[in-house]
Amino acid sequence: MSARLSVIFYIILCLEIGIFLTVAPWWPQGMWGFSDWGNNYFLLYAARKTGYQGLQAVVASGWVRGAVSGAAGNVLGGGVNRGIHGDNPFDPAGMATDLVVGGATGGVGWRLGRNEPEVYYRGMSPEELASVRSVKGVTPRGENFVTQDRAYIEQLAARHPGTYDNIVRFEVRPGTTDAMVDAGATSRSGLIDSNPRYADLPRIGRGDTTHVHIKGEGTSVNYGLRRDSADIFNSGIQGIR
Repeated sequence: MSARLSVIFYIILCLEIGIFLTVAPWWPQGMWGFSDWGNNYFLLYAARKTGYQGLQAVVASGWVRGAVSGAAGNVLGGGVNRGIHGDNPFDPAGMATDLVVGGATGGVGWRLGRNEPEVYYRGMSPEELASVRSVKGVTPRGENFVTQDRAYIEQLAARHPGTYDNIVRFEVRPGTTDAMVDAGATSRSGLIDSNPRYADLPRIGRGDTTHVHIKGEGTSVNYGLRRDSADIFNSGIQGIR
């Protein structure tokens, strides 16, 4: 009797953990007050402690998200299946096989089925370019803007030779723009003030580091990343070119 109860409790536990690890990597930023998978406290703490800022970009990538979901579902599903059939749910060989197959399937499956990324651009100096390549993201110095309007960056580079010559293309996960708008605050401009998408956003304040600064310049909507808001953008990066 106790053995059967142990199996039942184990199955319930597996289902709970499996559901959590299947859903958590894809949880939208800010939904029900929770952070995005690539923007959670433990990951940020680990990145700072190890000094490897690229850790966040790696863990936040679709490959890792898909691998975690696939591996968790496969390992726990395999354990439940073995328990139901009277075998050892914790069989090391079985769990290892489930982990490898599930992780590979999840990672490759994400790659094959992923949506087209959102694309942003930023012009930068050689020094900033080296930093971006090193940490796999933008490290704001006060405020660093990104935009989806490449033509805006090109004219900026033409007006300021030597400052914005390196035009970098960021491919970010679908939904990143929505996440930045959700965490956004605006400055006064006709382009922004006339767009109902930004109507309910607060004005950006002096010294405000927690919001993404949404700014209209000409016909371009630009997003200013600050110290405590850059991770919203960085956690969505899938590729840098």
